[in-house]
Amino acid sequence: MNIPLNIDWQQILLHLFNLGILAAGLWLLLYRPVKKFMEGRLKSYADREAEAEEKLAAAEEARKAYEEKLADADELIRQKNAEAAREADEAARESMQEARRMAEQLLADSRRQAEEERREILAAAQEEVVELASEAVKKLMLEQDAAYEAFASSFLGESENEDE
Repeated sequence: MNIPLNIDWQQILLHLFNLGILAAGLWLLLYRPVKKFMEGRLKSYADREAEAEEKLAAAEEARKAYEEKLADADELIRQKNAEAAREADEAARESMQEARRMAEQLLADSRRQAEEERREILAAAQEEVVELASEAVKKLMLEQDAAYEAFASSFLGESENEDE
């Protein structure tokens, strides 16, 4: 048989068979390893993504725990500040009460001391008044004695003159 254009069916089938062997060989040698590599790579990316999500979840939990601790710390600070303010108010109140007690004690001592000084002054004044009064009486008595003596001597002097 003469085939136009010089086509030999046997050669075509042989080329197709070679093409099949080549495709099967390439499939076995290239496609499966590349597909296996790509699947491994996808699995690696999926594992990394899962690990990243786990780490992100752990970080989110840590952040929430930190925020809770921070809120607890803020509350604790607020309580400590309130307690310190209460203690400061109490200390100020006690200091004021102590100062009032001391002022009252000082005032009472001052009043007592003033009263003692007043008594001493009155006693001294009374002594002075008694001394002055006694001196005045003495002077008065001396003046009266002098006047009496003058009167007596003038009376006696006139009566002696009359008797003569």
